[in-house]
Amino acid sequence: MIIYNLNKIKEIDPSQLKSIGFELKFKGIGDKGCNELGQWLGNCEVLTDLKLQLKDNQIEAEGFDFLIQGIKKAININNLQFLLADNYARIKGTQYLFQGLTECKNLTSLKLDLGTNSIKIKGLQLVYQFLPQIPNLKYLQINLENNDMDFTSSLNLFEAIKNCKKICSLDVNIGDRIVNNLNYQSLLQKIKECQRINTLVVQLKVRYFKGISKYNMSIYKMKRLVTFQIQY
Repeated sequence: MIIYNLNKIKEIDPSQLKSIGFELKFKGIGDKGCNELGQWLGNCEVLTDLKLQLKDNQIEAEGFDFLIQGIKKAININNLQFLLADNYARIKGTQYLFQGLTECKNLTSLKLDLGTNSIKIKGLQLVYQFLPQIPNLKYLQINLENNDMDFTSSLNLFEAIKNCKKICSLDVNIGDRIVNNLNYQSLLQKIKECQRINTLVVQLKVRYFKGISKYNMSIYKMKRLVTFQIQY
């Protein structure tokens, strides 16, 4: 079931739903709409598969909190697509979100889009702190583009992923132009420490330079890696 109008949830009994998607980008639902949606999600007792497309909805920290509080109560969710690009998580909203995700015990697959959310370095540090604490996460697709990440922070991201005990599939978008021919090899060295990964996609902004293909080939020294792709 796909919902295109938030008001429609008033007509739906959440108690028996196993799968639902919300396509609500550019709707301007704000924190108030997130409160309504979060309360409704909290009643989804058997829900396992949830997609929330909430891009560009003027959602601030309080709205992030409302949403994750509802998701935590829907304790059977194992597949979550949480698409929140172009909102205003900032530091506090990022903290609410990731602290809440650590309580999602059945969550195994997470697609999380936080592109352009004014998270900054301090907010990214919270991502790295809480990400390894999501207990059963195996499949992660995460977009952190346009949040003022620097190169050191990108290394910290992969350090956090290395500490995720069960992740085997990773698709990560760093986005910001922080990688160059001088530090690219250091980034790959850090990625190679994520030895549990068997499927890897890394999206970043780096200009082609001589020797880049040779560096990329070194990734295949990861013991379990089957599929690898870097997108520039």
